[in-house]
Amino acid sequence: MTDRTVHWKDKWDEYSKLEREEMNSIPPERLLDDVRQGRYGNYYNIWYVIAERSSLEEAGWMLFQVLKKDIDYLYRYHCAAALIELLGGYEFERVNLSADQEKIQDNIDRLNRILIERIGNHR
Repeated sequence: MTDRTVHWKDKWDEYSKLEREEMNSIPPERLLDDVRQGRYGNYYNIWYVIAERSSLEEAGWMLFQVLKKDIDYLYRYHCAAALIELLGGYEFERVNLSADQEKIQDNIDRLNRILIERIGNHR
């Protein structure tokens, strides 16, 4: 590893930790609103903080909507991680809910049915 690579990773870790600490101080309702508004942060922490501090009932449908958006794959990937965590480690892998939209449509449809069974219809 070069010094530049180590420096980059160290900076990423430092800034990510600061973002995580800040998000942990924000009420979960505000984090959910940030996601609704497309404000996801810079280090993917918002997804994991939501999974830790919200319930499936509070965040499930909102996270599901993000998975259906035409946004950067990594946002959908980390969003999928949060939703899988809220589902209790259900049958999906992150990539199976976040990859190319056409390839995952069957999984999205199945996830829709699971959410209806677990928390009711989308509000």
